[in-house]
Amino acid sequence: MLVVVFILSGIALMTVSFTSNADDQFRFDNTRERLNQIRTVVVGRTDQTVNGGPVVGGFVADIGRLPNNLSELVASGTLPVWGFATTTGLWAGWRGPYLQTRAEQSSNLPAFRDDWGNIATSTAEDTLNYGWRVTVDSPAGTMNVVSLGLDGAVGGTGYSADYPSASSSPLVSRDDHQINLKGWLVTVKFINPAGGDVSLPATSTSLMVRFFYPQDGVSSSTDSLPATLSPVSNGASAPLTFQFNPSTDQWVPWGLRALGVVTDEATPVPFPTPDPNPKRLITVIPRAQLIIGEVDWRLE
Repeated sequence: MLVVVFILSGIALMTVSFTSNADDQFRFDNTRERLNQIRTVVVGRTDQTVNGGPVVGGFVADIGRLPNNLSELVASGTLPVWGFATTTGLWAGWRGPYLQTRAEQSSNLPAFRDDWGNIATSTAEDTLNYGWRVTVDSPAGTMNVVSLGLDGAVGGTGYSADYPSASSSPLVSRDDHQINLKGWLVTVKFINPAGGDVSLPATSTSLMVRFFYPQDGVSSSTDSLPATLSPVSNGASAPLTFQFNPSTDQWVPWGLRALGVVTDEATPVPFPTPDPNPKRLITVIPRAQLIIGEVDWRLE
């Protein structure tokens, strides 16, 4: 009888141990999948296409920056909602929720936790990041999101270890969501079908290309890229042309963006004036080569 009891106890112990390990592995796998979801909604799916073009979406493409915390992926807060800006010809703003959450019984508030159900020690921090450790370095363009694992504490081993580890690459890196315009060579050509010259204002000596993209969900022109001009005046048979080729780093968020041309005056104005269609739309994609070519500015 003692032998039988011993054997049965051993089997029961192994069953409990196996079940516990299986449950821990299940929670770890779910946590890893939730991290992948966070990354996807932040940077979007640049590999998806519709009718030959990329599907532009995700928090960065819509807002123009990384989220400050995970709650910005769940509720708009003070961010402007999705809307069209006639001055830039672009859509921008918050069009979430980007993460699908579920209300918690304790508070009836939406949350997106790791599968261990970790809760931050600070109520304010828990409301912002739902128990994850989130670090955003906007100048570097990186975002880290870490689960504290089984024990809910920093460090640990096995299933209690932080995931991802401190030595891992960031969940989001700059190349995942931004494009450097440095070295981008584009020729802009003004065409005047009606004939006559296309000349610079007397107060201006050159032109600049303005790159339009959203900042904090508002579509605005924040970057003026220097351009060289040659020649200053031409007729319809020899259109006015110039090139721009940024020589310094110009990081911009990916997505559908717009180009405009302005003068180099103290208060730049669109060139030429009036222009019924002053913007040219262009899609820029992370880790993809920028198209080098010619942009026609046709004056009607």
